[in-house]
Amino acid sequence: MTNMSLQRVSTYIRHIPQLWFGQRIKGLHSFSRTAAGQQNIKLNTLLPLNHSHALLELNCQGLNARAVRQLLRRTIRLGQIASSRVNASRVFSEQNIIHQMLSIEAEMFKSEEITIAYHKLNSILLRVKRQLKGSMTPAQKLKLVYTVMQQQGLSLVANEEDLLVSHLLRNTADCDASSLIVFAVSQELGWPVKLVLVPKHVFVRYEADGHSINIDYGIIKTDQYYVEKYHWNKTCLDLNGIIALIFDNRGLANHKLKRYEKAILDYDQAIELNPLDAEIFDNRGCAKDALRRYEEAILDCDQAIKLNPLYANAFNNRGYAKDALRRYEEAILDYDQAIKLNPLYANAFNNRGLANHKLKRYEKAILDYDQAIELNPLDATAFNNMGIVLNHLGQLGEARQAFEQAERLRQGS
Repeated sequence: MTNMSLQRVSTYIRHIPQLWFGQRIKGLHSFSRTAAGQQNIKLNTLLPLNHSHALLELNCQGLNARAVRQLLRRTIRLGQIASSRVNASRVFSEQNIIHQMLSIEAEMFKSEEITIAYHKLNSILLRVKRQLKGSMTPAQKLKLVYTVMQQQGLSLVANEEDLLVSHLLRNTADCDASSLIVFAVSQELGWPVKLVLVPKHVFVRYEADGHSINIDYGIIKTDQYYVEKYHWNKTCLDLNGIIALIFDNRGLANHKLKRYEKAILDYDQAIELNPLDAEIFDNRGCAKDALRRYEEAILDCDQAIKLNPLYANAFNNRGYAKDALRRYEEAILDYDQAIKLNPLYANAFNNRGLANHKLKRYEKAILDYDQAIELNPLDATAFNNMGIVLNHLGQLGEARQAFEQAERLRQGS
């Protein structure tokens, strides 16, 4: 899941019968990460049966008595899940990171779904072991894992920003899920593999004796490819960084379900493990924005931009929060920067158009909405906003067409 960096999109709401009043949209993005911070949290020592205790110790920091009791009840459930899956998880060693991954995701699933996920992972590992040959090169070994995933019925898909268990239940694997599976299998087999997170993407890196290989959906790619496309600084995640990824992904899942307070707690955990990840701060800001805690959202976006000054999404999201506080001129400056960093950023054009509209700069608003529609002709929000500004200008026929197109797109979504 790469991921939520959330991007916020505004729609102008007025009481005009023809309009479709869409909510402000939180679109999900992939993850954009830097190297994980070195935190003194010993998650890498968890075992299948005692993972709950370590997670409890991690989660209880700063909670009051009532919150601790609630966490204890949830922890007991996790312990029951862990106990019920001992046999299912026996193929992977107790030290394998897969147990930590699934114990974090267990909150979002039924115990039988976690067991199904374990069985599918076990089948992949066992099949890799059967097909391994001593003469294989590191590249061949890594490619084998991707081949086995497909042999086991998993379809490699584009980034879907979902949890590992969700993918396993659907028999799919995006860049996050496939890389996590490769990492778990590699850890079990003693291969020197790491995970790398770049903007909107994750891939696997093999490093040993001065030799390195990058593999992405089963395809070998050079360092230069990632440097040029993602501005990669050649850093990799440590174990804490990987666990932070799982907490962040769970936060995204909770956000999709509108459980914003839970999402914020997940992002808090992720930030504690990896305080250098700009996108987690941005994600937390979006959850706070959903709770109308706009000033706090701005502070999180500020931190995201400080960590990654090239992060267009954070500028867009900060502009959105400032717009909500009626700081329209400041919002426009942030949208300008987002568009400068990403000239194809349709949502930033839409949002800037809305800010110009609120400042009664109608012609500028039309230009921005036109650009947003050209970049994303399936965006009902931009057509809706365009219809409103045309209505202000008395261009009723064109306004009606824009409203009708917005409604067609809404009905078709």
